[in-house]
Amino acid sequence: MGGVLAVAAAALVAQGSGSGVLGGFVKALNQADGLNSTYTIQKLGGAPDTYKVSLAKPNKARIETPTQLIVADGTTIVTFDKQANQYIKRAQTPAGLRGLFTDDATSIWAGFFNPEPFKGMNAKALPDKSRKGIQFKVVEISAPDNQDITLTLYVNPADNIARQAEMTVKSGTQAGVRILDTKTLELKKEADTVFAFAPPSGAKEVTEAELNSDKWYHDLDEALRVAKATNRLVFIDFGAVW
Repeated sequence: MGGVLAVAAAALVAQGSGSGVLGGFVKALNQADGLNSTYTIQKLGGAPDTYKVSLAKPNKARIETPTQLIVADGTTIVTFDKQANQYIKRAQTPAGLRGLFTDDATSIWAGFFNPEPFKGMNAKALPDKSRKGIQFKVVEISAPDNQDITLTLYVNPADNIARQAEMTVKSGTQAGVRILDTKTLELKKEADTVFAFAPPSGAKEVTEAELNSDKWYHDLDEALRVAKATNRLVFIDFGAVW
């Protein structure tokens, strides 16, 4: 699921009447020492997918999705592919850590490590809404140059942390509404053992080139580089409208 929340992920100089609610959320998230949440993301009409996130200052993260487990221990980022039962390791950098929060499923938490995750975005306050017995503060975020994509946050005024979000795309192939709903959320720092990756039985460590060698490429030069690094042949599929 790429592209909806990622459009809204950027650093806070949000403009508009909702900037106070948005700023409070970002401040509360950035000042927390730890965060742990289990939540679902569901496209209207579809089945929910479950995600689990644990974050700890200054630079540790554990993100579990339906297909991957990503662990950043402060020095190394490990990405484990559940279906293939293989994983890759990369040296951790500040940019690499922030890059884990540009996806739709995780960018709501980008403010934990980045004090300005919504720079230049429009923030519009919406009427409060009662859900699950909580009177949420509601703010809608959009890019100044793209009103077709919006992110609506439902912020709990008790701690200024968003508990729900709606990601709306009005046109194109990804048109629709996705709902993020937290099932559990607590602001506390987990033990370092949570951020230690233990390979599952039979899991194989591979290089990044090997991990990506079986996918379709749209850049021939990139495909040839990966093929050379993994000693594989290249199959080229091409055509023309004529």
